[in-house]
Amino acid sequence: MTRYDPEKDFTVTSQTMHFDCDHTIWEGVTFCGYPVKTYLRERLIYDNGTFTGKPGMGKYIKREPHVKKEPAGEEHIGRN
Repeated sequence: MTRYDPEKDFTVTSQTMHFDCDHTIWEGVTFCGYPVKTYLRERLIYDNGTFTGKPGMGKYIKREPHVKKEPAGEEHIGRN
């Protein structure tokens, strides 16, 4: 479960994003609304920007890749 604050502003930076990359196309963009707490099986694992869980707590759920489907009669040129 995630608790969301619709009034909280945040500015994206590569340092505050939770991925293994040193850049983002959203660098410097400010958004309104932010997840402030996340719970996994009733345990707090994310608290206002800080991961408080432990590695291995989650479970990876594999899913099929998304394939874009065009409405009947329309052709899509480019990637799916």
